[in-house]
Amino acid sequence: MPVEIPRQQDMFTGEQVDVRTAAQKRQPKLNQMEMFAAREVAQFGVRANPRLPLSPKTRLELSVEDRRTEEQQEQDRMRAAEANTYSLLTQDPPASSEPRSLKKPVV
Repeated sequence: MPVEIPRQQDMFTGEQVDVRTAAQKRQPKLNQMEMFAAREVAQFGVRANPRLPLSPKTRLELSVEDRRTEEQQEQDRMRAAEANTYSLLTQDPPASSEPRSLKKPVV
């Protein structure tokens, strides 16, 4: 693989110019070191994509587990319902987005 020399386009002539410094041009071309030796990378007898030993009758499913008791689930449902409703017997009506001047007067 040939070494790519960084070049920049000259503003006036449009030619490609070598932009390395003199010290960079004098340096010998260094090859990149390998991170691991080839004998460490190649493993014979090892499959890259192992498969699970499943029979054709085996069926895999994802299941949702709720570890709460029935009472805890019911309490959570009641809290959610109460958060979405308001009491009719309280003095303050729920906050609304329309201004008071647009609301119908109570007769």
